[in-house]
Amino acid sequence: MTKDQGSGTRASLLWDKIIEAGWLAAAIVTPLFFSWYSNRAFEASKVGLLRSITLVMLAAWLSRMLEAGSWKLEVGSWNPISNIQYLTSRIPLLLPILLLVATYILTTITSVVPRISFWGSYERRQGLYVVLCYVAIFFLVLDSLRSRRQLERLIAVILLTSLPVSLYGIMQHYRVDPLVWIKGGEHRVESTLGNPIFIGAYLIMVIPLTVWQLVRSFRLIHTQVRRAASSLVLFGYCLLLLILQLVCFVFTQSRGPAIGFVVGAFFFFLLLAVLRGQKKGAIGTLGVTLALLTVLVILNLPQSPLTPPKEIPFVGRLDEIYRDIIQDRSLIWDSAVNMVTDDQIRTLIGYGPETMGLVFYRYMHPDWAAFKGYVQTADRCHNETLDAWVAGGVIGLAAYLVLFASVFYYGLKWLGLIADSRQRNFLIIACLGGGFLGVLIPWLVEGSVRWAGVGIPAGLLLALVIYLLTALFRQSPESKIQNPTSNFQILMIALLSALIAHFVEIQFGIAVTATRATSGSTPRCWLSSATTGGRNLCPKWLRHRLPIPHPGHAADGEEDGPKFKVQSSKCKALSLSLILSWWV
Repeated sequence: MTKDQGSGTRASLLWDKIIEAGWLAAAIVTPLFFSWYSNRAFEASKVGLLRSITLVMLAAWLSRMLEAGSWKLEVGSWNPISNIQYLTSRIPLLLPILLLVATYILTTITSVVPRISFWGSYERRQGLYVVLCYVAIFFLVLDSLRSRRQLERLIAVILLTSLPVSLYGIMQHYRVDPLVWIKGGEHRVESTLGNPIFIGAYLIMVIPLTVWQLVRSFRLIHTQVRRAASSLVLFGYCLLLLILQLVCFVFTQSRGPAIGFVVGAFFFFLLLAVLRGQKKGAIGTLGVTLALLTVLVILNLPQSPLTPPKEIPFVGRLDEIYRDIIQDRSLIWDSAVNMVTDDQIRTLIGYGPETMGLVFYRYMHPDWAAFKGYVQTADRCHNETLDAWVAGGVIGLAAYLVLFASVFYYGLKWLGLIADSRQRNFLIIACLGGGFLGVLIPWLVEGSVRWAGVGIPAGLLLALVIYLLTALFRQSPESKIQNPTSNFQILMIALLSALIAHFVEIQFGIAVTATRATSGSTPRCWLSSATTGGRNLCPKWLRHRLPIPHPGHAADGEEDGPKFKVQSSKCKALSLSLILSWWV
């Protein structure tokens, strides 16, 4: 019996191990696996394998419930309304998640092609069935991830998986790929995800975790003298891994993930500066970011005085952003807006998941037909905000925005940056104002809301920046978890910045199975939050043992033990945030 599983029969421990093996396998195979013998070697293969893993995990969970007798309900013990009210009040983000799932089910039923909305399109396979698989993994790990060691094991698996993914991409760049692909791989690497944008989107979420592990191993060298040799090896491995990830990322030459990476790095350093009360550091971070964005804007002017060297990978494509958006993305966005505004009912409930490619022909922009031809359709807006509107209407768009806004709120709250209702209300008002301006400004400028898909996320992020700078200059907030230099707090900042980077990237790209499922097995935090005020208050079917280290017996290289109970639940809570956007 291990500390991870706690007490229980041998059968229940076996089921727990199968469930944990399932989420670890999902974290490995979704970015790494592809089938050379399939016509759709990448996405379809990953989705099929993820479905199978989810079914095995569900079978193990059901067997554990039957063996333990937890499925039995006492007379008078089940009150759905009171239980739902309790869970939504004690488990962060549960209500937005349930709202999103309900929206998916409703829009699938009312879809123009319900069968496709359920099973998914031929190209993506991201229908209701796969969404329910993501949700099943969410709740299975919610019920099974019980210790910090399991969380660290999950992060180690994610980082280890990124090693062959990065190496294969570098091999493609130098044309030593053992496989011969019909398309791609010549100039921009595609690695095991089959698309340069997808591999870039995957790496911008893994790189922050690598940075955290690098910092943690560096500290272990100084704090754990007896284990300095092993810590030094870990530090060297993390440093090498970070270099490989960055090199592969540059070789993708993907501009959407690059924008997400810059924004994520900006929030990483800004959060560190705010938590440490470093006003000069925050101003410097803001200044460097604005300078980079200014250079990017100048490069894309019609008669720009700057010309990037074309021979340098990635840099040579920076002056083509404006042209590509005008000729490609904005035409799709205009057609998408015409779709949802043409019919009042579809404005409210959308056309259903995975159906845009079928409806697109009717609302195809004339310039798109001249640019791409009448044969080629668009099954995605390359903007997750507009995708949510097309698929789920106003209801789906509201659920999508509420989820992300809730994630940002709880992320700041767990970092100790939201201490009372006044600060909470200020953040809510700032986010509402930013989102409203994201719709109003594009409409005032060109009389259309096609740019609202970019404006709304930009307004939300601008609201976060204003809130953080206001908190910094009004006072020096102290974290309620531990001091700002702790490993756990840096992990939380890394995870939040990775989520923000992904949130920015999907406004110019497409969320795929690998990016949605990479950290899809970290929802243990919700049960920790639910049991904070007393394990007996949870419904019987949701209870389980919660092993907590004895005070004074913290893990190696970490802080003192008495704080671990609160720290572990809250740090793992933010790690869950990564999955939430990946199945929106």
